[in-house]
Amino acid sequence: MRLLPLPARRKFYGYVSALMRENAELARPCAELELLVERLRPPPTSVEIKARRDQMIIRAIANYDGAATVRAEALAKDLRIATGLKHAPSSERLNAVVEILRLNGGAPLAWRQIYEIWSRR
Repeated sequence: MRLLPLPARRKFYGYVSALMRENAELARPCAELELLVERLRPPPTSVEIKARRDQMIIRAIANYDGAATVRAEALAKDLRIATGLKHAPSSERLNAVVEILRLNGGAPLAWRQIYEIWSRR
């Protein structure tokens, strides 16, 4: 159920976030306000999701050794392997791989695409 149109919800969320940063007492709002703010938060746009994915790739590639292309190939291999994971990952490296997959709609990326994202940083 949407109470406000998307632009109004974004504006409202911005106001609440600003108030929470400015006022220490509002930094820990009651549970109802947290739920309301979460419900009113607009869903992320595809541009925001892609930017978050790219940030995760840049962070994740730092966990690999070697030249940039070797790192990109290793990350691409882990992404292909992780598409079949049935259990929760147990390492920071695998957590990043699973998060990248989630942000990319479950599809692995090719090493060249990973390398291009990393080289734009």
